[in-house]
Amino acid sequence: EIQDSLIPVLSDRILHIPELQDAQNLVLSQPGFNVIATANLRDRGVNEMSAALKRRFNFETMQPLHDHKAESELVSREVNRLLTEDA
Repeated sequence: EIQDSLIPVLSDRILHIPELQDAQNLVLSQPGFNVIATANLRDRGVNEMSAALKRRFNFETMQPLHDHKAESELVSREVNRLLTEDA
C-alpha cells in the first residue's frame, strides 16, 4: 500500500529506489529533511490514514480566513519574515 511506503521515509529517513544501480538501492535524507503535508480530515475518502502513519506527523488544525484583507496581511507578513531570515 502507498501509505506503508512512507513509513521508512518518515521514520528511518531512507527511501528505497529499486531502479538505482548501486548495491543498496536506497537514498538517505540530508540534515534538515522534512515532510509537510495537508489533509482534509473531514473527508475520509476511500482509504483512511493508518495509525502507524498518523504517529509520524504532528497535526495542526487551521481554520480558513474569511477576510481577504486579513489573509493578504498574513501572507505579506510571513513572506517578509522569511525573506528577512534568508538575508
